[in-house]
Amino acid sequence: MKFKLFGRLKKEEPAAAAPAPPPETQASSKPQQNSAPTRPLPEERVSVLLSQGFAEPEIIRVLKEEGYSFQEIDSGITNVLKQKVSSDPAAFNASFQGMPVEDLSPVFRSNQADVLRDESDRRDKTAIIEEMEEVIETLIEEKFSRVLEELEHADKKFTDLNEKFHSLNSKLDTIESQGKGTFAAEIEKINAVDLKEETLEPRIASLEKAFKDIIPNLVDSIREVRETQASSKRREAHAREFAGDVPTSFETGSEEEKNEKESIFD
Repeated sequence: MKFKLFGRLKKEEPAAAAPAPPPETQASSKPQQNSAPTRPLPEERVSVLLSQGFAEPEIIRVLKEEGYSFQEIDSGITNVLKQKVSSDPAAFNASFQGMPVEDLSPVFRSNQADVLRDESDRRDKTAIIEEMEEVIETLIEEKFSRVLEELEHADKKFTDLNEKFHSLNSKLDTIESQGKGTFAAEIEKINAVDLKEETLEPRIASLEKAFKDIIPNLVDSIREVRETQASSKRREAHAREFAGDVPTSFETGSEEEKNEKESIFD
């Protein structure tokens, strides 16, 4: 579409900007105009229409309807005006005395090509605007379609993230419920241990008190047993010594008994 737009501009530009032909070209075009026997010269038609009281825009419209080209119309009007002004200015002015002032102003235009050129420019501008509108609409549609695709892609990502979030939230709820159960069980165990400690503390205190009361008596009892055993051994040793069975010294046996006695709860 871009190449079509600029190609159209380049193609239509010479027709819109074609300058008015100089008088020499107009003069040289007369033989070619005479070659058409079925159609009078544009100067003749302009003169006839002027004599009938037609204004310049009406003359241009009539000649265009009769098939005259823009160059022929412009050349005919220019030549007729030049002839009338140069030959008889008074008659020329008299022929236009009955015309209103509004109709006289187009007759004295310097170049009638501006009228058709303006129309051509307007048509070209309209065509260019239409082409530009098509280009802009195409670009907007393309960009908007891309935006819609991006929005759809973002919406899909958001949906996926939302699903992942809900899944993670459910997992966290499960872990939290399990943690609450485990924590409650641990709290119960700790409370049970505390209860056991509270129950055992008085028992331990009573055992300590009992040990404090029993151990000295136990030590005394053991000492008495040891002393009784030692005295029995001494008596036995004396009896053997007197009997002559074993040459045992009283002092030796006494020392062994002494060491054995000192080794118990000293």
